[in-house]
Amino acid sequence: MFDFKLQSQKNHETGNVQSNWKQKNNDSLISGSFNTQIYFHEDQVNFSLLNLNLLILNKPWKLNENSNGWYNNYSFGVNDFKLKNQNQEIYINGIYSQQTKDTLLIKLHQIDLNNLNPYLKNYTVTLSGNLNSVFKINSKNTIPIINSNSNIESLSINKTLLGTLLIELKFNDNINAYESI
Repeated sequence: MFDFKLQSQKNHETGNVQSNWKQKNNDSLISGSFNTQIYFHEDQVNFSLLNLNLLILNKPWKLNENSNGWYNNYSFGVNDFKLKNQNQEIYINGIYSQQTKDTLLIKLHQIDLNNLNPYLKNYTVTLSGNLNSVFKINSKNTIPIINSNSNIESLSINKTLLGTLLIELKFNDNINAYESI
């Protein structure tokens, strides 16, 4: 069960949204707060994340100070969204729209798979290893197309070391399907 609070305020062409949340048990997997400034324009909404405090498994994740973005009909953009905990990093930058030239980039760097184990405890599965991925997302005829390269270093499932897992997901325009997984 979550304790969730949300406050918002709008003045003419700007707004502010603040929120905080926390699980109500001792096993709190995630908690945090954020504050964002929103700017309303005739055909677009811009936002700037002013502050984000995020605890995942009681470990603090920090957001870089320049994270911002925008949304309008059929497209959105994110500029330098970087969330970091020690050597783990989630990075998002770019544009997703109906234009095939626009690309949204998502990078996962040294994500510790042990972070997933509290969510998997009901399935009697434990994971370990470090995930590195690059996802490039764009649109073809309004359908999201995802191309990615991922690897998990030192992958272990239930304490059995499997080694390095490489995953490539590539869309082939000629056959209109994914060709490698």
